[in-house]
Amino acid sequence: KCDESFYKYHCSCSSGECKFGISYQEGSSYKGYYGKDTFVLGNDIEDHLSGEVNMDNFKEVYQERKIHTTFGCIEKETKLFYEQEADGILGLGINTNTVSHPPSFIESLSFEKPEILALFSICFSEYGGYMTIGGYN
Repeated sequence: KCDESFYKYHCSCSSGECKFGISYQEGSSYKGYYGKDTFVLGNDIEDHLSGEVNMDNFKEVYQERKIHTTFGCIEKETKLFYEQEADGILGLGINTNTVSHPPSFIESLSFEKPEILALFSICFSEYGGYMTIGGYN
């Protein structure tokens, strides 16, 4: 939303949306607008199998795990962004919580849940991978 703040970031725009765009030297680019929503973190399969989450405690677990964060909705992508097989970008960069850039997903998590470290680890493999947020495993 225009003229709305999210931590240090403040959106000011004239078209009714908080627009952004990024272009790279080789010609790839994307542009879109920022949105804000609530995300819930967890491993649903492991939680269900272990019995940690069930219908009786779902509301409590939801309240415990939810975070509010901004995200980008891509409206147009060109060159490599359009041609690659990946279907999304998760910004994990540092120093994003400024007046002109909203906080990253990791920063939003650490602001709302101070007990969770602003760390992440990623393990890639040929047939998948694993991502840990808020610490290390």
